[in-house]
Amino acid sequence: MRGSAQQLSGSPHIQLPRNPEEIPQLLDHVWAFDHLRVTSEDSKRTALYRQNVGREQVRRRSTSLEDFLAGLELKVNIRQC
Repeated sequence: MRGSAQQLSGSPHIQLPRNPEEIPQLLDHVWAFDHLRVTSEDSKRTALYRQNVGREQVRRRSTSLEDFLAGLELKVNIRQC
């Protein structure tokens, strides 16, 4: 029972109005019910984490900076603007 009380302590608490017709308006203004906004960066985050894991694996296998850079298989295009 104690664990349940601890979990609830971090939850948002709201007091509902006595008039049930006012509840929808109240809920429209409670931040806990806001819709999540996903940015383009958020949608790419999993791929970025996977790429980072891959780089870390290459780093751990590398015995030198040269090995690390070669293991990344970077491709660089340089052109005049």
